Amino acid sequence: MRYFAESYAQARGFFLTAATEAGAAIETLTHPSALSPSGGPLCMDVARVGRADASNVLFMMCGTHGVEGYPGSAAFTAFLAHGLPQQLPPHVAIVILHGLNPYGWSRDSQRNEDGIDINRNFLDFTKPLPAEDQLHKRFSAILDIDEMSFGALDRAAQAIFATREQVGAKRFMDALAGGQYNSPRGIKFGGQAPAWSNLCLRRTIREYLARAERIASLDWHTGLGGYGELFTLCFSSEQGQAYQKTSEWWGAELVRRGAQSWSPAGESAPSPDITGSAWNCIVEEAPQAQIAGGVIEFGTVSLENVLQGVVLDHWLTFNAPADPANAYWRAQMRAFFAPREPSWERSVARHSERVCAASLAGLTAWTA
Repeated sequence: MRYFAESYAQARGFFLTAATEAGAAIETLTHPSALSPSGGPLCMDVARVGRADASNVLFMMCGTHGVEGYPGSAAFTAFLAHGLPQQLPPHVAIVILHGLNPYGWSRDSQRNEDGIDINRNFLDFTKPLPAEDQLHKRFSAILDIDEMSFGALDRAAQAIFATREQVGAKRFMDALAGGQYNSPRGIKFGGQAPAWSNLCLRRTIREYLARAERIASLDWHTGLGGYGELFTLCFSSEQGQAYQKTSEWWGAELVRRGAQSWSPAGESAPSPDITGSAWNCIVEEAPQAQIAGGVIEFGTVSLENVLQGVVLDHWLTFNAPADPANAYWRAQMRAFFAPREPSWERSVARHSERVCAASLAGLTAWTA
């Protein structure tokens, strides 16, 4: 069976087939207004294996950043097809959310139907929004490219990175990746109201995780780390049990490295302070549970090239003319964030199998 898909629709089909054959209970949440480029529905699918009242739940999701959903989808499909034990113990269940941002995924974009970054949208919009850094406005101006070329991508990325020397690495990373709420056409815009995906994730957690006492949460992404290699981000306090559990499951050095820097080598990319992440949502909506885990990343290209992908995504979302040639640039987005390269896919599959197995085994043994 194939696991890595050519498109969002194919990935969804692979996942639903595997979930059905695994005997999972499946729920589909369909976007009320947005459609795929071909006019088809956009759906978020939730599959559960195991008892609804299980105390320990492995919760996995993908597609938060749209185009980054392919590796997670492949991992979940393979896990359901041949990674599950024949019978889960009664205290363990598995809940998988496939396609948190189906709009972006169907267009090989990171943004959603509102042009926002879903992974910065999970905050309380009834309270004052975080203040804007002047770097956000500078980044927005740099992003505003009229005509696309690889030269334009390189110039924009270099102009953004030039500010790192001026303001320091930490402020630069906070502005680049931390989230902002004042510049809709800027980098990491988190919106000014809860998005559809936000509401659906909150509902899913309340519906499927309300009785869980212990949760292992894994959110699949790409872009950080060595090519095809596993890179993790753990958002728990280093002094807490959840951090220790995650370190036991994934490896202490791997977890420590991701907590300190977004560069595998640690240079000039200190971990930013992130607002409105999906991790915050899980913690808020399941206050009764101990929660371990975090983000599963797979490296694709250099940090400079990842930023080129962000620039390209902005152009495709806001500035690209209606032109068949845009298909070339959307394919380039796929190359930046989910390459169709056999060695990359094999490496991702190997690491995914291990992290799924380790997380399930650790969760199963977690009793207090």
